[in-house]
Amino acid sequence: MLSLGFFDGILGVAWLAIHQSIDAKIESIGVALALVGGGSALGSAIAPLILKSISHLALLKAALVTQCMIMLILGVSESLSVFAALYGIRGLANGLAHASLNAFFAPRMSGSHLMNVHGGWGIGIASAGLMTGWILNQGLNWWIPYGLGGLLTLIAVCSLWVSRRSLQDLGTHGAVDSSAFSGVSVPMIWAVLSGAVYVGLEQGVGNWISVVMVAMHAVDAGFAGLATGLFWGALTFGRFTLGLIQMPERWILTGASVAVLISLACLPFAPAYGQMALYGLTGLAMAPIAPFILVIGARMVPTTARDAMLSIQIVGFSAGAAVIPAVFGVVATEFSIERVLVGFVSVACMLLIAVMATLKQQESTC
Repeated sequence: MLSLGFFDGILGVAWLAIHQSIDAKIESIGVALALVGGGSALGSAIAPLILKSISHLALLKAALVTQCMIMLILGVSESLSVFAALYGIRGLANGLAHASLNAFFAPRMSGSHLMNVHGGWGIGIASAGLMTGWILNQGLNWWIPYGLGGLLTLIAVCSLWVSRRSLQDLGTHGAVDSSAFSGVSVPMIWAVLSGAVYVGLEQGVGNWISVVMVAMHAVDAGFAGLATGLFWGALTFGRFTLGLIQMPERWILTGASVAVLISLACLPFAPAYGQMALYGLTGLAMAPIAPFILVIGARMVPTTARDAMLSIQIVGFSAGAAVIPAVFGVVATEFSIERVLVGFVSVACMLLIAVMATLKQQESTC
């Protein structure tokens, strides 16, 4: 998760230099985000077919090897098409990695413990944003963070190999009786939709922070990197700590969704430092949403259907990550970059509605 997050955290800050290097408009970040999200959706969709032939951990290692190679060659990109194509290939590997990883861990732990696993992703994405901002401020090349991320991914592959026996010994939790499973249900649809909207908002906010702040407040790359790192850092901190709160999952999900909406709604009225603080609050509030939704989805189906259910959820995640940030790109191009903040609030409203519907449907089936 750490290496997957590190890759995801680079583009939002590095794009300030990348778009000049490859002669692309700053709003074109939406193209790369759309392709990586689309590739992730495809990877998540085909993961159950591949998992019939190989193990979860084997597929995860293969996906990480692919990411490693992509990160090491991204620096040769000389055009938006080449850069975006490489991001699309990485998206495919990312979808396979997340589908296999979540399908392996979600049935084996609670939502609180899964937050810790996802916390590793948050550490990676937060550190990448901070490091990339610092590297650009030093006048160094934009591809250096990708090279460092490639080495980190290689270490992750080696770690999986060393710990493979310990991971394989993890047992699964109980599941719904397979005789009670009768295909896709309304609660499952809402769970998938909630996840899609959430991840689209998370990726949209995280990757558009630097572009929006530069447009609104003319901040430098270091400041933009700090704001991006604070957002992802707060999300990571929340995933390691909010699980300690002894409250029903439905209360945590509802409160988190409301807090996300309120903090994003305040962004247009805040100065640069105020926006940075609000991004941190948004990241903290977002922390429990994805892991809890994944666990809720895994509990809706029997053990034999969990790979398929987790794959559907990850497809939803990837689709949201592809569509919503790309829509923000359309908004920035057709109207103004500042209007992207309105998009944040609109999607946050959709998230609250989807989460409430998911919890209501889950309660009605209990």
